[in-house]
Amino acid sequence: TTRPYELTRFYKELNKQLGTAYPKSKHWDTSLWAQRGVLLWNAYPLYPKDKTANKYLWSDKLYAATFTYVLLRTLSRRRQGIVYLVFGGSAGKFLPAIDHDRNLVVACGFPSRLLQRYKGLSFPGSDFFLKAQKYNPELNSEFWRLP
Repeated sequence: TTRPYELTRFYKELNKQLGTAYPKSKHWDTSLWAQRGVLLWNAYPLYPKDKTANKYLWSDKLYAATFTYVLLRTLSRRRQGIVYLVFGGSAGKFLPAIDHDRNLVVACGFPSRLLQRYKGLSFPGSDFFLKAQKYNPELNSEFWRLP
């Protein structure tokens, strides 16, 4: 499978910050990171296996925004120690939903060629990996390897 461009940039930044080898993977499913407490957030949750559901659920932007806000607020209040990497302006609108005292939140630009700046922060230079590792030492270079 071809690696999405955004993940290529993601791993280049990982290599630069933590000095890790550029990982090779048979897939690019990052749900393992979410299960371990690291959420990459870009606006609305998606269900990649069912594109029809995505189109139906998110055709109403107000519904999508309300659902996302409530989801993030509930998750950040019920769980402590989650690391949120919030990509870009669309996801940045949901920052008030997250409890910043109980979780780590790093907001930055989206790691694409076109949408890479958010409030003056680009993804390269956000020091996400260093901040995440300082917050939780278990988030070392081995953590980011996908099987």
